[in-house]
Amino acid sequence: GLSEELLNVLAQVPGLRVAARTSSFQFKGKTGDVAEIAKQLRVSTVLEGSVRRSGDRVRITAQLIKASDGYHLWSSTFDRQLLDVFAIQDEIAKKVVEALRITLLGEQQQALTAGRTKDFEAYNQYLMARQLQAQGSYGSLARAVDLYQQVLARDPDYRDAQAALVETYLDQAWTGQISNAELQARARPVLAQVLRLDSERGIQRGDVLEFESMLQIVELASGVRSRSEWIRAEESIKADMQRAIALSPNNVKVLLRLANLDVRAGELDATRSLLGKARQLDPLSLDVAYGYVRLYRETMEWDKAVEETRRMQEISPGSPVGYWREAQIQGQRGDFYSAMRATEKSWQLDPDDYEMPTSLSSFYLDMGDVERATPWVETAMAMAPEAPTTFIARLELATAQGDQALAVALSREFLDKSLENRLGSEFIVGATLAWDAFRREDYPSALDWLRKIDDASFKDPVIYQEPGQLGFALHFTLPALRRAGDNARVQEILKAASDLMSRHEFKTPQDEWQRGRLNSLLKWQSGGGDAVLEGYVRAMEENPPGDDWWIFLLQNPFNEDLVKAPPVAEQLARIEARTRAMGTRLRKEDGYVSPSVKASP
Repeated sequence: GLSEELLNVLAQVPGLRVAARTSSFQFKGKTGDVAEIAKQLRVSTVLEGSVRRSGDRVRITAQLIKASDGYHLWSSTFDRQLLDVFAIQDEIAKKVVEALRITLLGEQQQALTAGRTKDFEAYNQYLMARQLQAQGSYGSLARAVDLYQQVLARDPDYRDAQAALVETYLDQAWTGQISNAELQARARPVLAQVLRLDSERGIQRGDVLEFESMLQIVELASGVRSRSEWIRAEESIKADMQRAIALSPNNVKVLLRLANLDVRAGELDATRSLLGKARQLDPLSLDVAYGYVRLYRETMEWDKAVEETRRMQEISPGSPVGYWREAQIQGQRGDFYSAMRATEKSWQLDPDDYEMPTSLSSFYLDMGDVERATPWVETAMAMAPEAPTTFIARLELATAQGDQALAVALSREFLDKSLENRLGSEFIVGATLAWDAFRREDYPSALDWLRKIDDASFKDPVIYQEPGQLGFALHFTLPALRRAGDNARVQEILKAASDLMSRHEFKTPQDEWQRGRLNSLLKWQSGGGDAVLEGYVRAMEENPPGDDWWIFLLQNPFNEDLVKAPPVAEQLARIEARTRAMGTRLRKEDGYVSPSVKASP
């Protein structure tokens, strides 16, 4: 508790950079060389101490050490009643600041300590909840919520507990533990209380803007949105994050949110700057490591991305987060064997996560192993039969089994039940129904779905703002319109596509990869012949299709002609052989016989 509160107060002092809780707490209860600890935390001064308790009294020692030479800048011992712990925290913080020759004004001190409680038991429960929240598993997040709610029942105006509860609800939504509707219903009333308390105390903090933006992002992601809508929303959210940083320049979460927006916009220098500052503040943070994963994904440095996920695993080996992040990256780069093994570890650490079985099923299907995918779908159905991801796992399995009628029925059931668009699940459902309509030559129904995703292709004039829009148009909308006989719209799309390719600034390695792929596809769609697909095939070689490749190529009837083109068909055959070899390796290691899967050498 002392460490927690001292960090909170000192981190808000202008001109003082304090290593964040995540990193500092890695060294609690351990002994070690102060200089080495300072090096790992990237700080020049270390505050250390101890607490001994006897009945209702505590003896606290604290010392401020200069890491470069080991000299004490200040040290003291406090013998106090346990219930005086809040006063002790303030006293130590003031003395540390004085020792560092930084002046704290009286008004500022009041603002820095605003948001605390005076209820010792509420404070103790808050600290336990913080520890549970940091673990990040389904079970620990649920227990953290229960504890925060108990804390607020004792002290309804405990601002720090309210903010932590909002953040935990967001964590639950990101992991799929609660739906967007549940998130909004639970988090927004608590966030309103935080805003009320801040207003009454005359303080402004960036975490409020961050929470508001994250609630907006989850709301957007809960339904099918066009790319145009996302672009507009991201511009507004980015402005809010910049304001949040101005209010709370040392808030690591805010720095990371803005870094994520910058990397999506291709602003890599700005991203590196924000991530560098975040890592200085919190060098042992899982969230900061994942920020670098996003950066390396954009720069197509897959090995570095995996290295960061392994760093997460070393920092917190008992957390499922690092293993799950590795599984995502390995799946995206097409290494389904490694993705499977990392997912298995994540599942072992977080057996309450009902989305892990669906991921295991998906990776098995990527490797052509229907038999081993099936029991994982059944596990997901037993754990969470109405979860969006369970429906998608069932749909994918039905598709792999060749049961299109069941896939369509599941898609319609998904929509009839108004399930949430978790991880793009409504996109897959819509695509399944659009493909079914397309195969039945019901082109108006297929095009109705495309309008929801690709509104830019149906406007007059057609204007694309970024390559992502164009990629969807060339893989889905254009071939569907061509089959429907709307040649005028096809020509407008081709013209708009050429215009974007000529004027867009391709900033990142991922952009350059996209440029080569889209240029080749655009030439082919314009009648250039199979020879121009060389660039498309080269892109497939440089960045092998990952765990969503079947959506764009294998199962997508809009692209039947592209898939049949000899250069692409030959490359897909090589990819299929590689993925099936991964499945064979898994079966050999696990001693599993799957009779219908063709063995690979």
